[in-house]
Amino acid sequence: MRRRPGLVAEVDQHAAEVRDSLGDGRGSPSTVALAGYTEGLIHAAEEAGWEFPAEIDWAAGDWRVIRLLAICVLASDGREL
Repeated sequence: MRRRPGLVAEVDQHAAEVRDSLGDGRGSPSTVALAGYTEGLIHAAEEAGWEFPAEIDWAAGDWRVIRLLAICVLASDGREL
């Protein structure tokens, strides 16, 4: 992820949106909140006919994949992925 500055910016933006959605936007949400958010995101995406891609084209950046990566970053609590 760090080799693609544009991807880092997108992930940061998605992480901010998730933080805003789950709390005050300043601190990282709890892992329980992130798990529930992820479950809802995947459920809604599957109902819309979306499937997780077999191969990820980071240049094209499907927003759902970027959002899931952002959730992983938030769950890692600042540790390198």
